[in-house]
Amino acid sequence: MKQIPLTQGQLAIVDDADYDWLNQWKWRAVRDRKTWYAVRTSSENGRSNRFDVFMHRVILGIKDRLQLSDHRDRNGLNNQRLNLRIATCAENSRNRTHKRKTNSGFVGIIKRKHGYTATLKIFGKRKYVGYSTSAVQAARLRDKAVLELHGEFAVLNFPM
Repeated sequence: MKQIPLTQGQLAIVDDADYDWLNQWKWRAVRDRKTWYAVRTSSENGRSNRFDVFMHRVILGIKDRLQLSDHRDRNGLNNQRLNLRIATCAENSRNRTHKRKTNSGFVGIIKRKHGYTATLKIFGKRKYVGYSTSAVQAARLRDKAVLELHGEFAVLNFPM
């Protein structure tokens, strides 16, 4: 693992095997919502049309602008190959950081009068998963259900 310095005091993490190849370009840090990314400016065949190229897309070899990629740990500056994967739009959105935890302290667990309800969202609709008197048990119920639905893109309360 090596680091490539970027603008704004940021560092991109890359595999040793990719370091020299990626260092031939000048990279800068760009913030998108809550995440930083390593980006360079390019122009095709010396044309005047300039566009941004993301480091993680270069590493994965993605040229199609409609194809998406995903960082497993949701850190846009961690561009090690084990952290990167090609994803669909739906898969990419499943791996998003949740805006806030619920009143129980867990994602998808709502505290009720006599216990805790486990829920998750599928295609924008809330789905009931189960009920428990323990917040931890309800969170484990939710984790099991979301893992079955979202697979490797699941955001869990108790990461494996």
